[in-house]
Amino acid sequence: MTTVLEANGLVKAYRRARAVDDVDLVVRAGERVALLGPNGAGKTTTLLMILGVVTPDRGSVLVCGRPVLGDRSHATEAVGFAAGYLPLAKERLSDHEQFGTQQTDRAL
Repeated sequence: MTTVLEANGLVKAYRRARAVDDVDLVVRAGERVALLGPNGAGKTTTLLMILGVVTPDRGSVLVCGRPVLGDRSHATEAVGFAAGYLPLAKERLSDHEQFGTQQTDRAL
């Protein structure tokens, strides 16, 4: 299958906090990808770097074989991005999906 998105070694830090640390991602035509993790894990920052909205401190992004840095218009047309909080009732989640919420609940 054709690679439509390739991110290599993405790094982004804000002051001394590293928000994204050496992320690699390959998405092929027809695949759908979701980034899951707790608040502050770097999900939104990673997606914003893929879209060219945020410039990575290190690493590269290709969308449909073209670099995003310098001209992000093709990336914003080709990549679907849904940001936000989607509340899910815990009783509708699988055991695997609940694992992350159990870890978070214990931490509170």
